[in-house]
Amino acid sequence: MPTLLRASDARRVPWKNGRGTTLELASDTPSADEAWTWRLSIADVAESGPFSRFPECERFILCLDGQGMELAAGSSPRVRVPHIGDALRFSGDLQTHGELVGSPVRDANLIVMRARWNATLSRTGSGEVPLERADIALVHVLAGRAVARVGGVELPIDSGETLIVRDENGRLSVDGDVLIARLTAVAHATAAAASRLP
Repeated sequence: MPTLLRASDARRVPWKNGRGTTLELASDTPSADEAWTWRLSIADVAESGPFSRFPECERFILCLDGQGMELAAGSSPRVRVPHIGDALRFSGDLQTHGELVGSPVRDANLIVMRARWNATLSRTGSGEVPLERADIALVHVLAGRAVARVGGVELPIDSGETLIVRDENGRLSVDGDVLIARLTAVAHATAAAASRLP
């Protein structure tokens, strides 16, 4: 059965580098003191500066508000962080610097342990969206509302809420602005790839 997290369930935690805080929307641990293997969060970035490093993790980032931000990860050139569509992916192992384009921004962050999860993060507006089967699918409503149809049941999701769906197909009717994350366990992805070999 899907799990609905209310806006009041989100918890504010400090950045690893101490330069700010993030609003943790969902993770696979019940306590902020425990180590997670995946986490979806939203952060307010007031100034340009270094990102926290997360060794052995893959990171996904989208700008939500503000004029934008550019990221330089490791020795790679700066890349503009998208506002819509698929998130920018980069390694949490690398020294990464975020440069604000103008005003402060809010950004969405998905971080997963590389050895445990394959993942995607995207942002979409109003319309009908397939909720494809994944070990874990996360739907967070940034503004407006959405209705998930999973297992023959309609599940309304209001602004600020996050729905967690495990191993089920469904559809999403969006009247607003949502984040969608999909996580597939590495063991399952490897088994699926092996089954397609000749």
